[in-house]
Amino acid sequence: RIAACPDTAPDGPLGHRIIATFLAALPDPSSLQSSAESRNADQSAWGSRLTPGWAVTAATRSAQALVRLYLDDSWRAARDREIRAALTPLSDGPDPMYRLIASDALPALAGEQDAQIAELERRLFLEEDRQVATRLIYILSRYVNRDPRRIDDVLNGLAAAPRWAVLSASPAGEQPVGPTDQGSIGV
Repeated sequence: RIAACPDTAPDGPLGHRIIATFLAALPDPSSLQSSAESRNADQSAWGSRLTPGWAVTAATRSAQALVRLYLDDSWRAARDREIRAALTPLSDGPDPMYRLIASDALPALAGEQDAQIAELERRLFLEEDRQVATRLIYILSRYVNRDPRRIDDVLNGLAAAPRWAVLSASPAGEQPVGPTDQGSIGV
């Protein structure tokens, strides 16, 4: 809450203390590995839920706070290097929960729109966790109105991969939508 106050200068002493506090609470690489192993061992809780959930800890709250700060132009301008250095291992790390939390910062981390779409495409091809992949598709969907052909190309490329077969065309071809389909249409 202090970071969101207009009187809190990101490049001032209080801004430095805020960043230092969040960075100190993040998991180290060995903690990320062990949390990933425990999450993978308990796939029933993480992988089978319709929406992801996790315990609120100092580490998860700090990761979420750093994402929010990175999305703020003034914090990103003042603390880009520090926040980027903290979010990159989370977004590339072994724990799907932290990849999910950090995914909202991916567009800002990537740069311009073409680089953002390319980064999302790359991650979608590599991502094995259903929860993270769902979030990446949601983020990609924000670009549909800005660059529909490019997004269509990304989805067509994904459809060629076996685990993304749901995106491929129906073997029966396009079917007209009728009254019985009314409740099952979703985009």
